[in-house]
Amino acid sequence: MDKKTLVDLDFYKIREEISSYCSSEESRFIFKRIEPVAKLEEIENRKSLSREWFFFLESNRKSPFYSWNSIYPDLKILTVEGSSLNLQQLYDIGTFCKMAENLRSLVNFAREEINLENISALLEKAPSVESVVNSIFKILTNEGALRDLPRLREIREKISGITARLKGVMQGFFSNQKYADVLESSVPVLRSGRQVLAIKANRRNAISGIVHEL
Repeated sequence: MDKKTLVDLDFYKIREEISSYCSSEESRFIFKRIEPVAKLEEIENRKSLSREWFFFLESNRKSPFYSWNSIYPDLKILTVEGSSLNLQQLYDIGTFCKMAENLRSLVNFAREEINLENISALLEKAPSVESVVNSIFKILTNEGALRDLPRLREIREKISGITARLKGVMQGFFSNQKYADVLESSVPVLRSGRQVLAIKANRRNAISGIVHEL
């Protein structure tokens, strides 16, 4: 079927209007690229999927879908070795995976009463992401906040101890009269996120250490 015929039939207009009902950016992206098919077998398959989905939604069951943030950009980040996600990105992926497992569970339960043969077949081809859900929400709450994990508490305590020791070392330099005419400032200076001592240019050899900036 040529493009002019599709335009005359308002195919693209109808497709655009239906896409506004999609629950996510990813589903909208996929739906907007659906093209007409001519093979009878494919047509019947799509009709069966639509019919089953309609019966499922009309069965007064809890909707398996709710809106979620797009995860496509987050998944692209994960293709880079050594990359990491922030809490929001991790939460978005966890929410998506949780929704996917929820859909699988609801369909499996409903197919005992409703014929969902085609939808069930599609879900069986999709890999389970239950382990992903468990891993993400082991460290995040259902609201996306970071849980107070023992390991994190241990890390925070170590950071606090290192910070206290560093503060003591710095204070030792500032309170020592030996360095009164060596230091430019009586407080630490930040350079690239590090606390450093500001040394007078003509006395920079008076204290052993790494020179961060001349």
